[in-house]
Amino acid sequence: MKLKFARKQHYIPEFYLAGFTPSRNKDDFLWVFDHKEGKKWKGKPNEVAHQRDFYRIDATGVYPDIIEKAFGEFEGSAASVLKKINESKSLPTGDEFTLLANFVALIAV
Repeated sequence: MKLKFARKQHYIPEFYLAGFTPSRNKDDFLWVFDHKEGKKWKGKPNEVAHQRDFYRIDATGVYPDIIEKAFGEFEGSAASVLKKINESKSLPTGDEFTLLANFVALIAV
């Protein structure tokens, strides 16, 4: 059986990009600006900020999508925290604050 791997991998998470749409929904559009080309256009979060095999690992004995899978799980937790922040208009505490700080650090690098 041949395994299927994610090929289109976002370097900016889709859920985060969705926060920049008018409805905060991933099916809505946001404005995209290509700094190098000086072009702008409207795009959906799943259509932008991705690269083929961006996180793929090609090493013997290592699952090629291990990083993509780990980021997906982490981003799911981060999405919940960011949603709570948006609803409550306040910063989290404890483990949720740690998760937020780690997400900000990940986005920064």
